[in-house]
Amino acid sequence: MNVESTVRRVAGFSVSILLVLCVLGSSGCASNRWIGREGFIAPDGIYVVHVPGIMGTLGHDQAFGIWLILSGAQDVTMFDWTGPIPLTNLTDTQRHERMARDLVAELHLLRKEHPSARIVVTSHSGGTRVAIRAAELLAEEAETAVEAAPPLVEQMWVIAAAVSPKYDLSAALQGVQQMYVIDSEHDWLILGLGTAVFGTADRDHVQSAGMVGFMYEDGSRLHKIHYDPWWRELDNSGGHLSALGRNFVKGVIGPIMLGRQPVWTPDSSADAPGVVDPRHARAETP
Repeated sequence: MNVESTVRRVAGFSVSILLVLCVLGSSGCASNRWIGREGFIAPDGIYVVHVPGIMGTLGHDQAFGIWLILSGAQDVTMFDWTGPIPLTNLTDTQRHERMARDLVAELHLLRKEHPSARIVVTSHSGGTRVAIRAAELLAEEAETAVEAAPPLVEQMWVIAAAVSPKYDLSAALQGVQQMYVIDSEHDWLILGLGTAVFGTADRDHVQSAGMVGFMYEDGSRLHKIHYDPWWRELDNSGGHLSALGRNFVKGVIGPIMLGRQPVWTPDSSADAPGVVDPRHARAETP
């Protein structure tokens, strides 16, 4: 092998490693923000802030942001709240509190920059605790506001929550217009065994709400979306990352986000198992 060939191989390997790091890293090469529709800014478009899990912004989160834009979101920003140690991120309630307050500040800034935008917060795994706490803080702000106004966040998505099923969502629901919770009984390794051993984000050693569902019931703003076998048609097997996948976002999360009927079954029947009532697909202030 000559010198030129060796240099090419080393250079090619280095570029490959760099690309992998760009995709997996939470900062650096890979941007934490995307603007859809070829840079066209829609003042009343959907602006998403995504709160990732305890590992920080990884490749699946970045891909999730892209799928949201391809499904109709105007802009997606990654809110990386994590520190260097994943398991510490899971149960560090002081960090959760600080980062939830930072998230609220980020949402207010977004509203200031885009007064007529529709703001959506998506969250996954351990990041759902930060998102839920941010909703509680928004509700506290609303209580002291001089003028009544609809909640700042139109939709909050709580996906595969690493939170106790007993967690009381009543305060958080006052801080958002609509909350969609996705859980799966098949997420037994991370949200079953994992949180039973290492604890949930709210420090309870149980199977998480992202596996067994939240016990809290409220029909006006809370929409529980349990795993349905039909989702396999959308490449969702019910695993910890399945709800972040392209076809599931395109068929379920994206349509609901846009106020449309989600396509959950092969025949797209509104009476088929698992289909959300389309009247709940667009946030309404009660």
